[in-house]
Amino acid sequence: MKIGDTHVVTAIAFEEIVFDASSSDSLPPTPLCTITLDFPFTHHHNRTPAYQQSVANETIRTANSYNSLSGSTSYLHKLANSMNLFSSCDYGFFELTSSATTTSTTTPPTLTTTTQRYKLNLSFSILNNDGNFMDACVLGLSQSISSCCFPNTTINLPVNFLPVSISCAIMKNTKGGDGKSQSAARFDPGLVEEAEAMEGGGGGVVRVVLPCYPKKDKDEIKEKGLDELVCIDCWGGGGVKLNVIRGVLAVGRRRVEEVERALNA
Repeated sequence: MKIGDTHVVTAIAFEEIVFDASSSDSLPPTPLCTITLDFPFTHHHNRTPAYQQSVANETIRTANSYNSLSGSTSYLHKLANSMNLFSSCDYGFFELTSSATTTSTTTPPTLTTTTQRYKLNLSFSILNNDGNFMDACVLGLSQSISSCCFPNTTINLPVNFLPVSISCAIMKNTKGGDGKSQSAARFDPGLVEEAEAMEGGGGGVVRVVLPCYPKKDKDEIKEKGLDELVCIDCWGGGGVKLNVIRGVLAVGRRRVEEVERALNA
């Protein structure tokens, strides 16, 4: 997934789990999805990862957990495990049941049922960070879970919705031509814009995550999801006005439509 000069690679691995479902002493493993996030290279495209930026960016990383590996890993973990992202997995695992009939010349046909249980290991590798890598991670998550199938099958993951993330840096207020104070918003901000918004007198960085419902059925209600919000977060800065958040949500809903069209194609 690429947003500007930020590049993120997402990978999914299925881990089969075995336990005695009939025994109350044998609890299924949790969580449903494990998350790993790393910067595999120290330099790429003549840029450096967030943890090697200036002292100001180090303060952002520590104080706001916006650019930190631990904070971002925790964010993705909650998104994948606590937002009802998947259906039919109330017990902390995906369950896949298959049936096969065996025939013999000496015995009647026998129906055999096999149950397999899986959890997911999701990994995100940030090849290049020019800011806003979490939006790329969330979009990579949606692309991955919408396209993968269970091992040796054509069965897709039971996904309730796909998360779509959009971030906006609220820059420092300036005087307009009429003398009134006004602030500029930068969507998909770069590292410099993130730092200025959070520690340069701006309003901080706002991130919203909205649900995406790919319209596989043309008769499906098109308004589904227009009044829904998965989560909203603000980092650093001096605060954000409500009308600014409304604007971010409006742009986010247009991005959801773009993602839906891409997935349907």
